[in-house]
Amino acid sequence: MIRAYAGLQQGQNASQIAAQIAEALALSSSLSNQVPAALMYLALDREQKATDIAADLGGKLNVQQRAYSKLITALVLQADDKNIVAVEALQEAVGLADLWLVRFYLGQAYFAAGHYAEAESEFTLCKERLGEAYSVFLDDTPTFRYTAELDDWLSRARANMTSLHN
Repeated sequence: MIRAYAGLQQGQNASQIAAQIAEALALSSSLSNQVPAALMYLALDREQKATDIAADLGGKLNVQQRAYSKLITALVLQADDKNIVAVEALQEAVGLADLWLVRFYLGQAYFAAGHYAEAESEFTLCKERLGEAYSVFLDDTPTFRYTAELDDWLSRARANMTSLHN
């Protein structure tokens, strides 16, 4: 999965990256592979592949897996500019399992929907719970990379809140 992520960051060919993702999923269908795979599929505009992963996770008994299913579903909705419905799906995910990554994307969904105060609140909470970002899948797979954009999102939310009040 790391190879696919690196390829995505370097702007490699989408088909090549998708093949690397499929290869990694064939080796392991762990949560720490499925969620990043879905996120990368979305970045490659392959919503159906992400939706398939969400459907698989949604059929599990474990609440963490079902929460990540709702996260992926929400991101698919956001790709279709259905931001309010995405917020609702992410709120349901938090109700299942209060996970750092879900909170981070909930902040982004609030921001996309124009609810900057709520976005700022979620990003602040993520900042306070930063330690959770080191292993969001609770399996010792390093995931601190998800925090790279946190400060930027927090600053943008605060700037938009300020501009609304001026």
